[in-house]
Amino acid sequence: MRWQYNCEDGTMDSEYGPLKMMELVERALEAMNIEFAPAQKHIARLTDAGFANIGQLERKVPVGRWPKAQVLKTMGHFCREIVIRGLDAVMLGPLTRGLGWSKDEVEQFAWSVRRDLMNSSIHSYVYFQACWAQKPLDVAA
Repeated sequence: MRWQYNCEDGTMDSEYGPLKMMELVERALEAMNIEFAPAQKHIARLTDAGFANIGQLERKVPVGRWPKAQVLKTMGHFCREIVIRGLDAVMLGPLTRGLGWSKDEVEQFAWSVRRDLMNSSIHSYVYFQACWAQKPLDVAA
């Protein structure tokens, strides 16, 4: 997953909790010298390692039950639940260690993120990414 929140219809503004959360987590990880989005470099890593027939798939995944199509509504429901249940795991370490927040500050901020995630008038989405490659055959063997 690429947890960069997007929106195409203007219902998400710069104060959207999940968007702010990921900006803060990125800043915190950067302060701790930890790579923020390693999945975005998988294709380059596969290429550098000598793999062949490299492919990539990217799909939008709604966050919440806002889509009209039932299959997207279901996907959005599960995506939102995954995010909500993982908030503490995603934020606590980076924000306390990387930015010096207290546990209480993280918990208060998590509440505002949950509130925004439950707002079905905000039509945000993230991306699912998959990549694949084939190890070249060693013809000399």
